[in-house]
Amino acid sequence: MAKDYNQLAKEIIAKVGGEENVISLAHCVTRLRFKLKDESKADTEGLSKIRGVIKVLQAGGQYQVVIGNDVADAYDAVLRNSHIKAAGEDAATARDGAPAAKQKSATSSWIRCRVFLHHFWARLQGQVCSRVFLCCLLPLAGWTTLPLLIPS
Repeated sequence: MAKDYNQLAKEIIAKVGGEENVISLAHCVTRLRFKLKDESKADTEGLSKIRGVIKVLQAGGQYQVVIGNDVADAYDAVLRNSHIKAAGEDAATARDGAPAAKQKSATSSWIRCRVFLHHFWARLQGQVCSRVFLCCLLPLAGWTTLPLLIPS
């Protein structure tokens, strides 16, 4: 059964104090990392009770919502269902005199590239790890590993 990330995103946004309380949003491997204007507006207890949220932490000036391995899908849903900016997009002033809109586009492109690479590697690493493991294990049983290395 697929999770409803749109519903999860809407509940999370409401419990962190609404869109207007969020400065920016980033994610790591398992957590949504919110930078909030006022952390006292966030409902930590309510967030912890949402199905799909493992834990809620406040550390390093960030309000962190632990989602687990599905964090990239939840992150995409939060950005899709709100006007919250991804971390890095809030730098509207150009450092080198370039127009703000042009710099935002470059930053957005870099973020999209990073998200693509993250999704690509997350799906590929299981296959790579299992093939390396089998290539190391099968010769111990006297089998050749050549068919594993060359796809049919």
